[in-house]
Amino acid sequence: MAVIEPINRIVLFDGNKMIEKTTNFAFQIGLVKLLATYPWVAVKSLRLRNIRRLQSALVRHDRKTVLAIVRNTLSREHSLEDPRYLKEADSAGKAKARELEVKYPGITEPVGLSSIYLLEEKLACPEYEIIQDAPARVNVLLPQLDPLIMFGGYIACLQFILRVQAAGFRVRILLCESGPFDRSAVVAKLAHNPSLCQAISECEVENITNRYTKPVISPADSFVCYSSWTGI
Repeated sequence: MAVIEPINRIVLFDGNKMIEKTTNFAFQIGLVKLLATYPWVAVKSLRLRNIRRLQSALVRHDRKTVLAIVRNTLSREHSLEDPRYLKEADSAGKAKARELEVKYPGITEPVGLSSIYLLEEKLACPEYEIIQDAPARVNVLLPQLDPLIMFGGYIACLQFILRVQAAGFRVRILLCESGPFDRSAVVAKLAHNPSLCQAISECEVENITNRYTKPVISPADSFVCYSSWTGI
C-alpha cells in the first residue's frame, strides 16, 4: 500500500495536467477559427484592456464559456459592421437599434441570453470524490481570497473560521471563482491580526475554480457558503 498510493497520486496528477493541456489546445484552435471568421472585428478589438479581460476570464472560467462569450461578442460587432445591416435604412426600427447599440453596446440584446454560458457554468456541479475514511472537515466555500478585496465580509468569514477551529474542527477553504491563491499575500494583508494569520496558516485551501481537480470529501463533511450564489 505504501508503494501504490504515491503511484496513484502521480497518475491522477498527470491526468489532470493532460486534461488541462487538451482543453487549452482546443481553446486555442477555437480562438484561431473565430479570428479567421471575423478578422476585421478581431483586429479592432485587439486592445490591451480586452486582452487583460481575456486573461482574467481564462483564470476564472471554463475555456468553453470564455470561447462562447468571445464568439458572441465578435458576432455582434460583425453585425454592426455588416454593409447589409447599414443599408437597411428603410427600417426605422433597425436604424434606431444600430444607433442605440453603437452608443450603448449590448442594449439591444437580452441580458439573460448573453449570460447563459456563465449561468450554465455556474450551475454545473463540480466533480468530487467521496472517500469513507477521509478526515472530516468543515468546508468554507469562498468566491476568492484576494488581499485586494478582503474587507468586512471576508474578515467576518475569517473570524468565523477562527471560531470553528477553536472548537476543534478541521477547516478547508474551497475557492470557487478565484485566480491562483497567494497564501503569503493574504497573511501579509492580515499581519495586523495575528489570530487571523494563524487561522489562515492552519487552513487547507483548495482552488476548485478550473475544475481540473476533484476535491476529496468525507461523508461527515459539512459545508458553509459565503453567500447563496456561491453555494449554487
